[in-house]
Amino acid sequence: MKIAHKMIALLLPLVFMAINMGEASTVRYAVPLQDNVKIFDNRTGEFIPVATMKKDQPLVINKEYEQDWWEIKFGNGYAYISKSDVYQSETWTTRNVNTNAKNSNQTVLINYDLEVYDNTSGKLVPMVSIKAGLRYPVISEFGNFWKVDVGGRIGYMPKART
Repeated sequence: MKIAHKMIALLLPLVFMAINMGEASTVRYAVPLQDNVKIFDNRTGEFIPVATMKKDQPLVINKEYEQDWWEIKFGNGYAYISKSDVYQSETWTTRNVNTNAKNSNQTVLINYDLEVYDNTSGKLVPMVSIKAGLRYPVISEFGNFWKVDVGGRIGYMPKART
């Protein structure tokens, strides 16, 4: 009987780890209901628009923020999307979800409102538009583009507009 209790005590933490690991692997997406869904910065305590999402171009949800917002990765920090402007999905494509690419130490100044493109189809499809005047970290160069992480997805922004 003592051996059984010891075995349970040893195995129980492993079971909880396995359950938690399974939950962590589920990717949730904020899918915009229309074009130009606003993405907000909240570092000052005030929601300030910094970008807009394009219809059918979801971003990975980091976590829920308060009752009405989703938190997403944005640059080296986070930004927020109103839950009323998107729906949550766990079944969206995962072809360009950033699983291991890290931002470099380099940032670029965005000179004009700038489209970030999804290239998973082999065609450049607008994914997000970032407002002019922001500094944004890049992962690397990619020809005439900067490879970036926006909302947990890999995108490409034209160098000429930075």
